[in-house]
Amino acid sequence: MAKASTEDYRQLKITDIAKYPTGSVITARWTRGGIEQAAIRSYRATENRLILDYHINGEARTYPVKLLHTPCNYGGSRLWFECPQCRRRVGVLYSGRVFVCRRCKNLNYPSTRQPAAYNAIDKARRLLAKIDPLDTGIPRRPKGMHHQTYERIYRQWLAAEEKADELVSKKLGILGRRRDNLKPQTAAKK
Repeated sequence: MAKASTEDYRQLKITDIAKYPTGSVITARWTRGGIEQAAIRSYRATENRLILDYHINGEARTYPVKLLHTPCNYGGSRLWFECPQCRRRVGVLYSGRVFVCRRCKNLNYPSTRQPAAYNAIDKARRLLAKIDPLDTGIPRRPKGMHHQTYERIYRQWLAAEEKADELVSKKLGILGRRRDNLKPQTAAKK
């Protein structure tokens, strides 16, 4: 049986919590089709602690989650959760009886479940979006982008496109059969 995906669980992200000052009451709601499926209320008690308060299967759960700070290069600090189970520094906690990190829940990212050809196609699309944000089909250097940066991303995009083509061709069983190598079919002689 395949591992579950991070998309299968509700996520509590540190970026959502970091917006609020100490002493704030934060409510996260998860909806499906406009109907609320779950909600969690949290209280940022101190600079280093968040108290989670929610119900799961009719059972009330209230417990603290430690918040960690790491210094940034140009001042300030970055906020992280400390996983209540393994004590790792993480940016996202996943739902369950207790909100824990991806490793403790044994979850994979969705991209690890898809075939390599799709990953290569996704990479090529991301690179193309950097140099052709308007999707004009002809990747020209965006205004303000250095020539050297554009050329590097362009080369990476070409390599990713070639790899995607190769993987798709291999998957479809047409590796080595190029258009210029194909001979036209001739009608059978009578």
